[in-house]
Amino acid sequence: MYGFVNYALELLVLKTFGEETWEKIKKDAEVTMDGQFLVRQIYDDEITYNLVSSAAQILELPASSILELFGKMFFEFCQDSGYDKILQVLGATPRDFLQNLDALHDHLGTLYPGMRAPSFRCTERTEDGALVLHYYSDRPGLEYIVIGIVKTVASKLHNTEVEVEILQTKEECDHVQFLITEKNNTGQRQNDQTAEVETLSQEPKISPATFCHVFPFHLMFDRDLNVLQTGCTIARVIPMVQGPEPCKLTQILYPVRPHLELTFDNILAHINTVYVLNTKPGIMDDDSNDGCSISLRLKGQMLYVP
Repeated sequence: MYGFVNYALELLVLKTFGEETWEKIKKDAEVTMDGQFLVRQIYDDEITYNLVSSAAQILELPASSILELFGKMFFEFCQDSGYDKILQVLGATPRDFLQNLDALHDHLGTLYPGMRAPSFRCTERTEDGALVLHYYSDRPGLEYIVIGIVKTVASKLHNTEVEVEILQTKEECDHVQFLITEKNNTGQRQNDQTAEVETLSQEPKISPATFCHVFPFHLMFDRDLNVLQTGCTIARVIPMVQGPEPCKLTQILYPVRPHLELTFDNILAHINTVYVLNTKPGIMDDDSNDGCSISLRLKGQMLYVP
């Protein structure tokens, strides 16, 4: 992973336990480098795991406690590194912030090529509507970092306290699920949004042809995911959307973010999430590609059109 993760861990130990303790941890973890970690350099994941393991042993603290402290420090590190303005506009509530976290990771992926960031999505628990955070990562054992980050975000950005507990581990399903209990959650924001939607005008303001030229990369589909309309550029680069046979969205695209199955109900449940979709292999290939496979990456928002 990139060095900014290890550097944040280094800052945590230096500020809390001192330089001598950090040197002991590095020695125990067999990290022989001089100086501090370079923020934009990629280091082996094993270095991070070894540092956490050594810190737990030397500090005589559970690894989960160290990782939660690290989550708190990592958020503060991101604020001090110039991302404070971005973090402030990700969402007015913890739920909105977490829903938009994937969009931030997608943006950071352009600054840190090859970054394997985790993915997040939110759902509601059926019986009581409590917030459930779904956390997807190919790096096991780091879920307590998320707990530290979520608690700190709620406290510092939204002036509220939350309780975070693990509902399911990666061993129980294919990802980790957290239950987040927020105090004083009245649900007023959702009601206001519903009222706004109900007052939208039903009268079209521009013709479909004009819309397709103004938004050349849009797609419109029905509840069965049949593609009904596309922008002019999509129609040009993916001709099958205008073919004689019905074309389903899932025939041509797969979701990169968020981690979910593309169904109409799932999309409605995550309507405020930034979506990243990629064309399936072979969809854009033709005889002029000289055997090279090409793909199209779409990033944007889903809008429900009643």
